[in-house]
Amino acid sequence: MPNFNGFSPKQLVALWKAHRNAGVALKRAAEALQVFKAEGGRPFRGLLSSWFGDDSTETVNHLESVVENMVHQYDGDNWVGVYTATLPMNAYAVAEAFHRKGTSHAELLSQVKSLIDEKVATGQRLVIQFSQRFFELDAVGTQPGMESQMQTFLHEFSHVAAGTKDYHWEKSGDKFCYGVEGCDVAKKRGASKARNNAENISFFLSEFWYTK
Repeated sequence: MPNFNGFSPKQLVALWKAHRNAGVALKRAAEALQVFKAEGGRPFRGLLSSWFGDDSTETVNHLESVVENMVHQYDGDNWVGVYTATLPMNAYAVAEAFHRKGTSHAELLSQVKSLIDEKVATGQRLVIQFSQRFFELDAVGTQPGMESQMQTFLHEFSHVAAGTKDYHWEKSGDKFCYGVEGCDVAKKRGASKARNNAENISFFLSEFWYTK
């Protein structure tokens, strides 16, 4: 199980709920992907179009790899959540370095997984930071497409486990593609951007929390 360091008792309750709810959404998404690959299905295809603008086999296979990596790390003892700390190693920064070198996301997923396993083998963990704003959000929201603690947890965890990015709204700006509107901006740039953008991934995965 992960460690959460530097949080108040009340904050810890919120974090463990977000962790649990994110795990439910993540594992339901993994199951739904397998069913879709075997049987197809219009509702799932609609979710792919909504969040990635694409329902191709390439997108499905990519998402399967992302979810597989996230499940692998979620079930492991490979990371730590901190409130304030100097990051000993930040997987998002590592992912950025791979992207700058032109590494494909498929290669990146494999390298991030190997990197995490290597660090864990030497007693190190990857770090996720949670700010005060996280604790001001609703736990899960009332409907898909709402920012929440669960969705934010999935967003941040996707950086650590799957090397997702935060794309900028504009190439020369400092605004990131956050929120539903930001997801639409990433989607308009093409499926390759949308399926690598942490916000699109997290909102897509959050959909499965609402699926009973």
